[in-house]
Amino acid sequence: MNKILKTILITLFSIFVIIIAVIKTLSNNKYSINITKNDGIIKIPVSKYNFGEISYRDSVAYDFRIMNVGETPVILSKISPSCNCTSLEYKNNIIQPADFLTIKAKFKPTKEDIGKNKVTVFVKGNFEQENLTLTLEGDVTE
Repeated sequence: MNKILKTILITLFSIFVIIIAVIKTLSNNKYSINITKNDGIIKIPVSKYNFGEISYRDSVAYDFRIMNVGETPVILSKISPSCNCTSLEYKNNIIQPADFLTIKAKFKPTKEDIGKNKVTVFVKGNFEQENLTLTLEGDVTE
């Protein structure tokens, strides 16, 4: 009986040692898979547009162009204005290599906006810059 118990204990201990060795090996970085972000490369000819002076009764729009100069598609995950005074128009959120996307930003001020103004469009996606900002600025008059 003691010989059987001794054999069982040695077998269990051996299994335990093997499990520990496997866990240690798997936790080593040399066996891990690194997943990197597939960054696109974009170019923006104009990222800041000064519209000059407009009345608060008017509106102004500018077409920002985002060009994909890389070899992989650029996917824009979020495009949002900094305020409700700015509306955005664009066709889709994917820019194929050697293509571009136009984002029309339209600023419609109110009487409360009289004075110097700066509105921003925030763009996020799988491109090299983490966050991209497009800016409209100028003076709102009566």
